[in-house]
Parts: sequence; structure tokens; C-alpha cells
Amino acid sequence: MRCGTATDSRVFDYVRGRCDVCWYGHDYDKDLSERLMRILRELIPVDPHGYFEDLGSFTDGHHARLKQLHEHIGHKQAFHRSGRYVLARQPETLILLERAATAPDILHTALEDTVSTRDLSDLATAWEATA
Repeated sequence: MRCGTATDSRVFDYVRGRCDVCWYGHDYDKDLSERLMRILRELIPVDPHGYFEDLGSFTDGHHARLKQLHEHIGHKQAFHRSGRYVLARQPETLILLERAATAPDILHTALEDTVSTRDLSDLATAWEATA
């Protein structure tokens, strides 16, 4: 996408509005969101409208899994209080999961200096558990 904060805001707003079953509206780490969006804007295809369609299809296709993920590690769970699964509680989780399904190696390489291996592993483990 490579457009900076205006596009980041559109993507962020789209993601928050798209996943009604998830954790949006609850506390999340705003600093982590900013760091993630700096990276994710480089990984999202250039045409945001086409990407929104892809993201919508991903969300529709994985609605039950996303709901299960939230129920397992959401804001009411012990994991929330423990600090584990921090990535799974971020609004950008939807993008992370879609990109992991589409381009996992690129995503992992892009995030390795920004996100801890444990956090990436926690998200992958939680997502796999919903399959």
C-alpha cells in the first residue's frame, strides 16, 4: 500500500468494522498497532479496494474460526490478563491472519524485528487450534 497514515486509517477502520464477532472495541496496544501498520502497509497489495474485497472474503470464509479465536483468547479470558496472545487481540490480527494464509514467509520475515517470536508463535498456535 505504501501510502502512510491516511491509508493506514482506512485499512484500520475497515478491519475494525469488518469483524463484528471479534475483539474490536476492547483495549489493544496502540503502540503495537502503529508498529504493525508500518510493516503491514508494505505487505498489503497496492490497490486497497481490491484488498478490502480479499480481506472480506477471508473474513467471511473464516467467520466461525475468528469467533472461536476470540472466545478462546479474547478480553474476558485469562490469557488476556497474562499478556499472552497479544497479537491476537490487536485489530490488525485480521490482516496478519490473511497475510499468513497468503504469504506466510514474507509476513514472518517482515515482522521478525518488530514482533517477538513468542507472540508470532502464540498467534499461530491459537489460529491452528480453531481449524
